[in-house]
Amino acid sequence: MLSWRIHAIDQLTDRSLIMGDLHYLLRNGFVYEPAEEATRKPYWKYQIQCTTPNSQNREVRAVVIPDWKRKGIKVVTIMWADEPMIRGG
Repeated sequence: MLSWRIHAIDQLTDRSLIMGDLHYLLRNGFVYEPAEEATRKPYWKYQIQCTTPNSQNREVRAVVIPDWKRKGIKVVTIMWADEPMIRGG
């Protein structure tokens, strides 16, 4: 199950990316940084990134929270990997 915050969809649209880019990122991306605790325990946030078909060779990063019990992923936000990350949330 894939769920997302409205903010994530807005960010996807602002970057002229489509849902297929998000799916590509989730299938093919890499996690380069250690996980961070999410605001709700026992969940953890991960940053996953790679180039996608519509990213014009720019790395796209998504912040995701996997839910192992429900076998789902919540997409918190999407950004260009070369943009500074705003901490929190």
